[in-house]
This record gives sequence, C-alpha cells and structure tokens, in this order.
Amino acid sequence: MREISRRKPCPKNRVEEHVEKAVLEIALEKPAFGQVRVANELTKRGLFVSPTGVRSVWLRHDLETFRKRLKALEAKAAQEHLVLTEEQLRALERAREEKEAHGEIETLHPGYLGTQDTYYVGTIKSVGRIYQQTFLDTYAKVAFAKLYDRKNALVAADLLNDRVLPFFEEHAIPLLGVLTIAARNTADNASPMSTNCIWRCSKKTSGSRRRSWQWRRDILSMSG
Repeated sequence: MREISRRKPCPKNRVEEHVEKAVLEIALEKPAFGQVRVANELTKRGLFVSPTGVRSVWLRHDLETFRKRLKALEAKAAQEHLVLTEEQLRALERAREEKEAHGEIETLHPGYLGTQDTYYVGTIKSVGRIYQQTFLDTYAKVAFAKLYDRKNALVAADLLNDRVLPFFEEHAIPLLGVLTIAARNTADNASPMSTNCIWRCSKKTSGSRRRSWQWRRDILSMSG
C-alpha cells in the first residue's frame, strides 16, 4: 500500500526566491526582530510577505528562534570576518546577559559536563521511601538512573562508579565535570547553603580491580 500519511510540501505556497533571500538576510541583519517586524521591514523595502510566510522561511532554514538566528550570525561573522553593526552587537550582548542571568553553561562535547540530581519517587510498603539518582550528559543527552532507599553521598557516588564512569571509560570519553543541584546530597562536607556546584575530575588512579577518582568542587551560586 502507498504511504499517504505525510503531506508533501507544495512549492506553489512558498514565497518567491528573492523574497526568501531577503527574509534570510534580515534575519541576520536584525536577529532580534520577530516575524511581524520582519514582515513590516520588508514591506518598507517593497517586498510583501506575511508574518506566517516569514516564519515558514525561518523554519526551513532552522532560524525560527532568536537564539538560532544569533548562532547563525556568529557563524557567518566568524567565517566571513564580518564587521557587526551596533544592533547586532547589542543583540549578542543581550543574549549573553540573559544566559548568565539564567546560569546557563555551554557544553562543547560528550563528557564535557554531566549533571546529577536526586528525585523522590514514592513510598513502597515494607521498604519505605524510594529515591532515584539520575545522571545526564548535558551535551549528548545520555542518561543513567538507579533507585535507592536513601539519599546521601554514598548512593550518589555509587551511581557514578557503577553506571556512569564505566560507560565513559568503555567509549574512551573523559568525564570532565559533574554539576550537582543539591550539593549536600553528594558531598558530606559541602555547605548546606550551596545550591549549584561543579565537581571537576582532576585525576584518575587505578588499582588492581578498583577505580578511584579525585574531584574538585567549584561553587557556582549560593542561596540564602
């Protein structure tokens, strides 16, 4: 039987080629503009396209968000050695400030930074409270999880030693750091007020059958 579940794109509904080119140019010229402002700007230049048409062009070229347009602008500027306008510089600075305000961390490759946290799952009769230790590679989005009947530094380390570190070793990928949201669950000597810290792997030593890792704690933020 013929597959008919997916609708094929209709080229007749697309904007003209020169209009699409103009939409892409203004997406980098004014990355902070939304689809309505872009449509208005193009109308001033004598090119008529609806805000929906602008968004359709963005979607085809993976430019539908402000962040994606900034990323494309940075890539083009680096490749073609462009001199950025004041408006473009302000947009980049605004994105950088927002990223810092939200505490975002850019990761560059698998193993660059993992994140680990504890989640309460529920209560099982005759067992008690059940907690889930979860680890996620923030770049590759590979995750590991185990269930425990307690939450402390020992179970946090057990997940790393039993599941996470062997996986990265098997694939010859160094794990450079682990971000913990609740530091008191992963370090007995951590301050109970520290809410975000990174444990960076500084050295690995191997014995006959055991692995040992040395970690350095970097506090990212404190909450009162």
